[in-house]
Amino acid sequence: MDELLEDVRKNPILKGVTFSGGDPFEQAGEFSYMAEKIREMNLNIWCYTGYTFEYILQHKDEHRGWEELLNNIDVLVDGKFEEDKKGHNLKYRGSSNQRIIDVKKSLSTKQVIVLEF
Repeated sequence: MDELLEDVRKNPILKGVTFSGGDPFEQAGEFSYMAEKIREMNLNIWCYTGYTFEYILQHKDEHRGWEELLNNIDVLVDGKFEEDKKGHNLKYRGSSNQRIIDVKKSLSTKQVIVLEF
């Protein structure tokens, strides 16, 4: 992980990092470590997960690293990809059931804030 983080640190054109499949929340301890280090580099972090935002909030105390990971990402694309809801015109998500969530605003207001593109 530290080698990967060093590669990120050395890349001057990066503005952010995306965590995606498998599901980062299945390895939240490792991803939360990386997210904290990436946050220190002032890069934004997007994360894709099959879990819903509400599910993560309800179960964050039961899973190591979930709360730390959630607190260090900027945008969460939540929900499982559903083939029958696939759309080629959807930005940043594969199916219409998935949401693009502003994590910081959602946590501070205690309601899901969905970003529109």
